[in-house]
Amino acid sequence: MELRFEDLTKLQIPDWILDPFSFEAVDKLDNSLQTEFLDLKYDCEAKIIFKQSGYELGWVKIMDTYPQLWGKTEPLLISFPSTYLVEKGFSSVVQLLTKQRNKLDICLKGDLRLNLTNIKPDIQALTEIHQGLMDEVEDFPDDLAYDSDEEEYDALNDETFGSDAIGESKI
Repeated sequence: MELRFEDLTKLQIPDWILDPFSFEAVDKLDNSLQTEFLDLKYDCEAKIIFKQSGYELGWVKIMDTYPQLWGKTEPLLISFPSTYLVEKGFSSVVQLLTKQRNKLDICLKGDLRLNLTNIKPDIQALTEIHQGLMDEVEDFPDDLAYDSDEEEYDALNDETFGSDAIGESKI
């Protein structure tokens, strides 16, 4: 596991990204970032955003206001969720392609997409819709419904060959 995430374990996240409002060593930042950082540090609205949302969502919410800082922050914040999503996707594919499953199902039925989504189906609503459709089928007129495939076949033959009654032909 260490070898797999070696680049992430060596990653150094600067203190000013985690808590920009208590960071004091502004002079250690690049000259191009210092002015924008000082604006952020004393921005009361941004401070509230960070306090309510945490530093990850805080940076996302202020990315348009502080584009240079966001440019330095973005690669560090995005590396963790994207790594997680890739790992989750790989695990889902492995699970779907085991001996328990048909390998074609992954393409034909959208199993992978369903496995990776966060959307949960509303089973109750789907059941009610299905029940409503079944009620409509039960209300189907009896003269149009067939009890068996044989009756349907006979009815089709009557229409096709023009017979008045069983065994009698109009020809």
